[in-house]
Amino acid sequence: MIGISISALLLAAGLLFYHLSALQEPDRRRLVYITPSLEEGFWRAALKGMQSTAESTGGVSLEVFDSGINTAKQLEHARTAVEKKIDGIILSPVDTVSCSDVLTIAEAAGIPVVICDIGTETGEYVSYISSNNLGGANAVGGYMSSVLYSEKRAGNSVVIIAISQDRYNGQQRTAGFQDALQGSGLIIQNIVECQYYSVEEALRLVRQSVQKYPDLTGIFAEYTGASIAAVEVLRQAGKTEDVLIVGFDGSPEEYRLLKEGSLAAVSMQQPVRMGRIALETMVKHLAGEDVETEIEVPTILVTRENAFEVEPQIRDNVFSE
Repeated sequence: MIGISISALLLAAGLLFYHLSALQEPDRRRLVYITPSLEEGFWRAALKGMQSTAESTGGVSLEVFDSGINTAKQLEHARTAVEKKIDGIILSPVDTVSCSDVLTIAEAAGIPVVICDIGTETGEYVSYISSNNLGGANAVGGYMSSVLYSEKRAGNSVVIIAISQDRYNGQQRTAGFQDALQGSGLIIQNIVECQYYSVEEALRLVRQSVQKYPDLTGIFAEYTGASIAAVEVLRQAGKTEDVLIVGFDGSPEEYRLLKEGSLAAVSMQQPVRMGRIALETMVKHLAGEDVETEIEVPTILVTRENAFEVEPQIRDNVFSE
């Protein structure tokens, strides 16, 4: 009986020491990442960058809220973050318009926000981490113009399978590509916006474009699913040699298609790197350090010609799996 009592006392003393030690440690920074959808590889890659940085930094916890491409759910997540009294929000919004609503909620609660891609129309934020959407799209547009000019193909019709033009990054990708085609003789016949960012939706949009424009000679796919769909549709239609496909985004599947030559070029974003920067920026801000309000991360132009050469760079900064 006495032995049990002594053991109990020793255990209680140990627990007391543990709790006192914990109280003396600096408070952990509690962060939330609100993502549009982890169904998309880009956001999984961004999350990978955040998680690895949180682990290496220490003193940071990161909770993830998936909005499922739903703006109402995104707002619900913002309110939940406020209720939990977290220290900071890293936000990748569903679209540019809805971003403003989240920023309003966070500002009222005094919670700082770092935006990781997409952008916002209005609102207060600590920092905006973005890809060079304009420059990256301009680069693949220039590549398309150069290749099609050198091959002197008969057709001159081009279509864009676009992400939402309600997104600032979507507007920039379209504008950059359009600018690159100026004076090339190529004509953008249509800009088709996706809604769900799935391969299935993209398959339908590409099929419609191939049927509508018999002289189609180029496709600009603004996201991974559209690139994959374009390759598949052209294979089925027997038009692989007739239509040049360039893309914007970056995924293991796109990289495989580049190496086999089915895709001509992709301006690859660096979401893993962007995620690292987003979390680092929030931690610095919470520590009272000055941070940049706008941080633009360059894209990597990966082509059929340089695909093997840049592999180490893209595996470190582009892919999550």
